[in-house]
Amino acid sequence: MKDFDSLLNIWNSQRTNPNIDYKEVIANYKKSRNVFRNKIWIELLLMLFAAICIALVWINTDFTYLTTHLAIFIIECCCIFYIYNQIKSLRSLGSDSLLEKPEKHIQFVKDFRRTRYKQNTLNYYIYSSGIGIAMLLYFIEFFNHLDSVLIVVAIAFLIGWFLITSFFIRKVYIQKEEKRFKEMLTELERLQNQLSAE
Repeated sequence: MKDFDSLLNIWNSQRTNPNIDYKEVIANYKKSRNVFRNKIWIELLLMLFAAICIALVWINTDFTYLTTHLAIFIIECCCIFYIYNQIKSLRSLGSDSLLEKPEKHIQFVKDFRRTRYKQNTLNYYIYSSGIGIAMLLYFIEFFNHLDSVLIVVAIAFLIGWFLITSFFIRKVYIQKEEKRFKEMLTELERLQNQLSAE
């Protein structure tokens, strides 16, 4: 049995990965990069639309309390913060040239991956905290007009929504991005190994 294991180890060490077509790798890389770019554009445009709608409501509605104005201001700041981060991601994607060597692409993908992870974790919590505080300030306007049961339901809904987005939706979103990054890195590293072996 030891002889068989020895032969198997020798055979596995001599086995090489089949050569991959660099054109296919570049095409897959471009496709993945375009998927990221399109997703970021969609998120950016939706947030821009939301920020404009919130600003229109703020301008056209007569609010009684200063806390409501402060709440809407905080929400607008959160929207601008999110839009800024998305524009930064788009600029980063635009600076990556396909004429570079695989090492440059690998480093770019690793750096972009770290940036996106930071946006999906730390920046998400900053954004969510701002929205949560703003919503609590916004509810002050309605505390005098609503039944206490409705207020409790609204606050429970808000807390539930933040819990669901923080512990479920955000994690699924991060896992999908991580999977795409791993696929991109695997292909580029295989290409790099192939080119360095030749």
